[in-house]
Amino acid sequence: MGRAFVAVLVVLAGLAGCRGACRTPCCPEPQATAVPHARTFDDLADFTTTGGRYDGKAAWTVEEGTLIGREGPGHAGGLIYTTERYEHAEVACEVRIDHPFDSGIFFRMGKDGKGPQVTLDDRPGGEIGGIYADGWWRHVPDGVTAWKRNAWNRVRARCAGHPAHIQVWINDTLVCDHR
Repeated sequence: MGRAFVAVLVVLAGLAGCRGACRTPCCPEPQATAVPHARTFDDLADFTTTGGRYDGKAAWTVEEGTLIGREGPGHAGGLIYTTERYEHAEVACEVRIDHPFDSGIFFRMGKDGKGPQVTLDDRPGGEIGGIYADGWWRHVPDGVTAWKRNAWNRVRARCAGHPAHIQVWINDTLVCDHR
């Protein structure tokens, strides 16, 4: 197996790995801070590695409460999805990604692989905290200034409302507020 990667997931979501509490679902706006329940990682119940066009051969495990994704054969990546769908969701966790690596949190992803991704792309030309879905919804060139390379980072991402209002905090700094 290759390098480990640590990132996040939600709503048929993409993940590389996180520790702590992933919170889903969250309340619709305007109750931005209310979170009905927190999820800690004990096992992979409620998750699947199939569900969209970005399925891959990554290996997913839970080790000491940490969700870990490892590259599969030939540096293969892959997503992990929640088995339940959420219209509004919030993820709050600690994330560590080996450099260089591309990961992210995907919201409202359908089987066609479409849905907004909060980018956690720590590699040359990558972007931290941007919103991408078959093209850029929001560039966040300064998101990397809140990011700590090769360290655990607190990431909080929230998606609520229609159209989607997506907010991203990196290490308690709001880096993106997209409407």
